[in-house]
Amino acid sequence: MMSKIHQMTTFILVTLVVLILAFIGLMIFEWGADYSGTNFFNEYTVGEVDGVKIPYEQFNFNVAQTRRNQEQQSGGSMTEVETSKLRNQVWDQTITRILLGKEIDKLNIAVTNEDVSNGVLQFMSQLYGNEPQFQTDGQFDVDKMKAALSNPQLAGQLAEMEQQIEQDIPYQKLQEIVSASLIVTEQEMRAEFMQQNLRAKIQYLMVPVSAFRTQEVTASDDEISKYYNNNKDEFKTQETRKLKYAAFSTAPSADDSSRFFNILNEIKSEALAGEDFSRLALRESEDPTVTQNQGDLGYFEQGAMVKPFSDAAFAANPGDIVGPVKSQFGYHIIKVIDKKVEDGKEKVHAAHILKKLEASGGTLDNAYSKAEAFAETAQKDGYNIAADNLGVELKETNSFVQNDAGIIPGVGELSPAMAWTFGKDAGTISEVFSNDQGYYVFMLEAIVPAGYRPLEDVKELCKSRIEIQKRKDLAAEYARKIAPTVQQDSDFRTLAANDPEKILVADTTDYFTRNITVRGIGRAPAVVAKAFSLPLNQVSGMLETDRGYFFIRVTGRDDFDETAFAAQRTTLRNRIFQRKANNLYREWLQTLKDNADIEDYRYQFYRS
Repeated sequence: MMSKIHQMTTFILVTLVVLILAFIGLMIFEWGADYSGTNFFNEYTVGEVDGVKIPYEQFNFNVAQTRRNQEQQSGGSMTEVETSKLRNQVWDQTITRILLGKEIDKLNIAVTNEDVSNGVLQFMSQLYGNEPQFQTDGQFDVDKMKAALSNPQLAGQLAEMEQQIEQDIPYQKLQEIVSASLIVTEQEMRAEFMQQNLRAKIQYLMVPVSAFRTQEVTASDDEISKYYNNNKDEFKTQETRKLKYAAFSTAPSADDSSRFFNILNEIKSEALAGEDFSRLALRESEDPTVTQNQGDLGYFEQGAMVKPFSDAAFAANPGDIVGPVKSQFGYHIIKVIDKKVEDGKEKVHAAHILKKLEASGGTLDNAYSKAEAFAETAQKDGYNIAADNLGVELKETNSFVQNDAGIIPGVGELSPAMAWTFGKDAGTISEVFSNDQGYYVFMLEAIVPAGYRPLEDVKELCKSRIEIQKRKDLAAEYARKIAPTVQQDSDFRTLAANDPEKILVADTTDYFTRNITVRGIGRAPAVVAKAFSLPLNQVSGMLETDRGYFFIRVTGRDDFDETAFAAQRTTLRNRIFQRKANNLYREWLQTLKDNADIEDYRYQFYRS
């Protein structure tokens, strides 16, 4: 028994450190730091949530920590745009952490030692529950896990895990409190079962709206005006804003390109002179995998790599060093090591050195200096005057609405500038913002308040909708005309074949469930609902869909399988409960955020 416990302990110890680090990383990324009551780095704040200050240094540390975690996982470095997205995620998680912390304090949620012990066992059972060494008779054995965890070798790692779980439990308890009032009824479980398991098959006769597309219909000015007034909410407009901006590109300069290609040629010359290619790759390559493979890509078939790289490698001979070859990833110097034919396919064994053409520090500094000088001059002398005096070309955006993606027309993603745009008055001049393309200085040129699109702008749209409805009315009229005949004559195909107008369409579906789009019919809730309620072989009444009007006959339908339902009952209940709990919790959390007093000062600290 002791030898088995020792084996289990060794098994856990090998991976537990990694798991704990991943777990801690998840906690940091998911929740951020605990800001309640802390004075840590309190001099500058990036925001406030209901009076709780968010220190700049702590927020910036969380962003940097999360960025490092993600870059380690991906093996590459984040762009400025990706970092901006990440910063927004950490910001949202910080707000969530503070608001939930307040609710936890308000409800006096406490954590017991038993809670932590159970949390550790639950976490470990999820990780190792299927491992044979932690099972008895095919079931997870809690005693075996406890015995393994009691080994002194695990004490340090276990303490870290317990600390993280102790921090997580209050949030789990809070979710449980929020969802405590939820119930799952028998009717909901049976409906879920039927939605996923019961199938039906139908014959149908359709009067398609498309059959009337050549019919002459008109929409008068009075009808258009009436439609507009009756549906005015469909033409609501959000507040829009328009920017004037000066852009200072951070693209590599001609000097940057010249220096870059000189470096590439020097590297290639060293390789041609016999320098060890793997050593060169370790020293020079910017491929994130170079530390693992020293630039060696092994054998690959034609087309396995991006086309320019693949074409160059297959065109060269073993021993050749070619390049630089440009691809979407940068510039490659390629060494062809060997070629062979395997299973009738030619393969190349190659290694490469990847270099990326980027702007030098001098180019970036120069662009920023120009942007900063323009911003200062614009604040002092006026935006347009500064542009004239400094020879800066000004551009304008189209009018745009505020969007969560932070995308500004002509500029791209720039969330801090989006927040600035919708928080300032017309005529305001911005500080310097930046993204991967360059630096920007904006002027808020115009604000158009929310309202309604004028009738003149949507007249053609209203006219088109009226005409569509009139064609649909023609289809409905035709369906009503043939309805008595459909009820008397059970052969849908004969009715369609004998239709003098050649409008009717008849067909039979395959078996389908409630939650799919039916072939030949499309998304048609009225048809699907009737398919699961109409008695077999009885003809329905006229059913309206977006595509037209249907008459159906159910030719086959599964019976409700009580035995299968009983077997799935617990799973169904848990699935429905979790779905309802998640929805309720999201709505509750969103209400917390909507009612909170949130101040965002990030634009004062970050340009992108």
